Amino acid sequence: MMYEWKIDKDKLRKFIFKEYAIEVKKLDFVPKGEDSYGYLMENKDGERFFVKMYYLIKNNNKQKKELEVSLGISLELFSKCGIDNISYPILTKKNKLKSNFNKIPVALFNYIEGKNDEELKLSKKELENIANLLALIHKKTKRLDLSKVKKEQFNQAYSEQFRRCLKTLKNKKLKNDEQKKLAEIVLPKEKKLLEIHKELRKISKLLNRNNKKFVICHTDPHVLNLIVGKNGLISLIDWDRPVLAPKEHDLWFYLDRRYVSFLNAYKKEFGKFKINKQIVHYYYVERHFDDFTHLLSRLLFMNNSKKENLIDLEQVKDYTDRWIYDREKEINKLDVMIHGWNNSK
Repeated sequence: MMYEWKIDKDKLRKFIFKEYAIEVKKLDFVPKGEDSYGYLMENKDGERFFVKMYYLIKNNNKQKKELEVSLGISLELFSKCGIDNISYPILTKKNKLKSNFNKIPVALFNYIEGKNDEELKLSKKELENIANLLALIHKKTKRLDLSKVKKEQFNQAYSEQFRRCLKTLKNKKLKNDEQKKLAEIVLPKEKKLLEIHKELRKISKLLNRNNKKFVICHTDPHVLNLIVGKNGLISLIDWDRPVLAPKEHDLWFYLDRRYVSFLNAYKKEFGKFKINKQIVHYYYVERHFDDFTHLLSRLLFMNNSKKENLIDLEQVKDYTDRWIYDREKEINKLDVMIHGWNNSK
C-alpha cells in the first residue's frame, strides 16, 4: 500500500516480541504493494526482516485460507526444496506461519538485500537468472504439498467483482469526486470492456477442454516482485497467489524482444518445451483485466485517502486510453515471438 495504516507501532513492536521473541529496534514503513502493508524491521543485533500486514476483506474466509496456502508454499520451496533466493515466512514461537495483530494477519519474512524498482531494466545475465529460478521452481512441483493449492480453472475469478464495479458506477450515489470522475472515464468504454471479457471467456472454454501439464506458478514474477542482488542474483518475493497452472502463467511476462536468452536459459534448466499460444493470449488479457478490476475496486470500496484515489484514477485512465486499444498489437508481437521459438531448432 502507498500510504501507511494508522497503527500503534509500540504495540506492534510488543506484538512481534511476544509472537517471535524478537526485540524490535527499528520499524520503517515501505510504501509498496497492493494487498498488504510492509515494514522493514531491524532487531537489536542489526538483523533485518520484512513485516507484512495483510489487507483482508472482513470475514472473508476464502482470503484467509489462500493466505495460509501461499505462506506454506513459499516456506516449502525454501525448507523442503532448498531454494534460497525467495522470500519465505519466519515461523512464530508456536511454529505458525502468521499471527493476528488486532485481527490483522501479520507475517514476518527473511530480508533480501538488493534493488527493487518498477523501472528496473534487467541485464541479459539477470534475465537468464530469473529464467533459471522459475524453471527450478516449476521442476520442484511434485515435492510440494499441493492438497490445498488452487488449480487453474481459467474462470476469470474477478468477473463477479467487475460486474459489481460496473453496477456501482451506474449508481448516482457515488461517494466522492474521484468516483464520479471514474464513472466518466469507464462507463463510455463499458461496451468495449464487455466485448474483451466475452473474448476471454471464449478462450477459457477452449483451454478447459484440453489436458494440461500444471506446475506451481508464482503468477506474478514481474520486476516489482524481484530483488536484484550482487552479481545479478535474482530473488523472487511476494508469493501471494501461487497456483497450479501451465508454465506460461509465469513465462509470458518475459516474452519480449529479449525472449531468446530468457527461454534458452529456462530450457537449459527445465528441458525442451513449446509455448502454447492460446494460453499466453489468455494470461496476457486476463492479467490486465484483473488489474483493471482491482483498480476499480480500490477506488470504489477500499481506498482511505484522496491521494490513493488520485493515483489509482491515473492508472485507470491509462488502461482506458491505451491498453484497451493496444492489446491486439501487443498480442500480435507475442505471436511472432512464440512462432519463432516453437519453430526454432
